[in-house]
Amino acid sequence: MNSQKTDSGNKFPYSTILIGIILLSALFKIALLYDFNYLPMIGDEYRYWRKAINSVYYYFDHLDYQGPLYPIFLGLNRILFGDNALLIVRIEQILLHSLEIYLLYLLARFYFSEKSAFFSGIIASIYLELFSYSYLLFSEILFLLFFLSSVFFYFLALKKTGFTGLKSIIASGILFGLSCLVRSVNFLFFPLILLHLLVFKKDRLKNRLIFPAVFALAMFAPISIQTAKNYRIAHCPLLIDTCAAINFYKSHNLGMPPHYDFREYRGPQKFSRKGCVEQNICLRIRCELNNAMKFVLANPRVSIYRAGIKIIDLYTPNLYIYRNIFREDPYPLITEEQPGERAHLDKYKGKWFRIFGSGGYLILMLLAMLGLFSVKEWELRSLTLALILYHTAVGAVFFTVSRYRIPFIPFLIIYAGAFLGMKRSELKDLKKWKWLTALMLWLLLFILTFPRLQSILR
Repeated sequence: MNSQKTDSGNKFPYSTILIGIILLSALFKIALLYDFNYLPMIGDEYRYWRKAINSVYYYFDHLDYQGPLYPIFLGLNRILFGDNALLIVRIEQILLHSLEIYLLYLLARFYFSEKSAFFSGIIASIYLELFSYSYLLFSEILFLLFFLSSVFFYFLALKKTGFTGLKSIIASGILFGLSCLVRSVNFLFFPLILLHLLVFKKDRLKNRLIFPAVFALAMFAPISIQTAKNYRIAHCPLLIDTCAAINFYKSHNLGMPPHYDFREYRGPQKFSRKGCVEQNICLRIRCELNNAMKFVLANPRVSIYRAGIKIIDLYTPNLYIYRNIFREDPYPLITEEQPGERAHLDKYKGKWFRIFGSGGYLILMLLAMLGLFSVKEWELRSLTLALILYHTAVGAVFFTVSRYRIPFIPFLIIYAGAFLGMKRSELKDLKKWKWLTALMLWLLLFILTFPRLQSILR
């Protein structure tokens, strides 16, 4: 592991210049609100916004379909800022994204040179897929704030010996728990973190066992409030939210799994059966899980084929913001529009925007694969690969969309920066099989997603 470097020990003030770049990019993204402030809300965005205030006032009186923190975040803004809340939320998300860029830079600096971390920060500042979520009312930006902060304190704890890292692991656990309250799918990743901690914590066996236990307890601290509320209302153990029932129902049925393509939502065919009707939500989840297992066992070829489709959808070079820009029949409008306001989006319907967005993703994936095969450290790389495999597996089991890859995109950015920051001597020492493997994997990604890429560019 490389030690952290400061500007005072370098001829080139990387962190100072990066802060300037982050500030300039934030100003540019705020300026884009002139075009994107009236971006149509669709899908979960509309539902988040509509239920936001009730999520604050009646939090203890109802069950949550999805993680509660993002609707609460929106609700607080609506209560405080009224008619200006939508604009304020987008500005806040841009600022949070800027903070996340610096967190990503700090994470990269734990393991790679200051130059590599600098390149990672620059990529994160301009990478369209990542910052486009600042304009959408989805939970990705708030989730990444908690998750990247958790990972930062986690690696800070790994670097320390004895109990000096205890405060850091407590902070990491609490922040991880908060990230799960934003996106509950993140919760089941925690066993992999505990395993990673056992393997890579350089300490006595006693401390290597204590730290995972402390992390787990700290993680459950914020989640327990949600769980206690759910138990009081539902009278059964329900950890975070209730979306598992509908996810099992939609993901494992005789119709094709729902997934997104460019400019259209291709839902499943007519369901061959009705969903479970149990009033108790825990019994309904159990019933839908049982039916999903029956479907997989009865239709193994179909299940495997659908899993492949969903994995390809997860890695398609698609930007979620395309859906909003091209949506001709949006959900009911939330804010009043002046004549021609929607026309601001017309220029983003050009092919140049789709080429820039999709091309940026493909370039990032190529650089990230080269970085993953080039560097020699294993602490960060093993956690990155675990994140990728976990979210790929979740996507294969449930229905998926391209935005579900966002939790591991920042880590791919770190490895893209690591590759760009490598010295010439390091590049010359790389074995050819590593280059070829990375290039072949990228070529496979390109071939598998090419039909969808054609659809995007059309």
